[in-house]
Amino acid sequence: NNVERGSISDGTNVRDCKITGGFTWESEWKPHYFKGVPATEYVENAERQGLFEPVLSMVNAYNKALSEKANDVVDVIEEELLTDKGLKTLNAGDEAYRARYEGDVYNRDASYHEGTVWPWLMMGYYEACYKLKRKPKILLDVNQMLEDRCIGSICEIYDADEPRRANGAISQAWSVAMAILYL
Repeated sequence: NNVERGSISDGTNVRDCKITGGFTWESEWKPHYFKGVPATEYVENAERQGLFEPVLSMVNAYNKALSEKANDVVDVIEEELLTDKGLKTLNAGDEAYRARYEGDVYNRDASYHEGTVWPWLMMGYYEACYKLKRKPKILLDVNQMLEDRCIGSICEIYDADEPRRANGAISQAWSVAMAILYL
């Protein structure tokens, strides 16, 4: 019906109004109790909902969908990538998967992102568990990792399959950062 209703106020008084192709007052000025704060209310429909309110239900639905999707992603991580040393960079079922970081430079470089376990990737996993209010399926044994290759530090990567040998740089800052931030 193209009628907009609302109120207009100054620091002490409020007055109801209506807009239907023109502006008309629907009440006299009366005191309001916002203690000096002017307030304006527009009534755009019979339910007295602002334009943003129906959007809130869509935002809530979107957030719920994202949360469900995020939970699905964490489920896949826990099933396919999670190890006792960090996350694999590729799941064992992929044809490009390499179980070991070994061999000449070419073979080591080829395996670097094809299954190799990176401790620092646990930062994302722990953050997701925290935000989703999930208990992490595994906590890394940082005390053991501090002795795997360089006493007092954590190495860069581990082999994808057991036994997971420590490899790459003997002391990697982002691996240590993961332990400091999340454990």
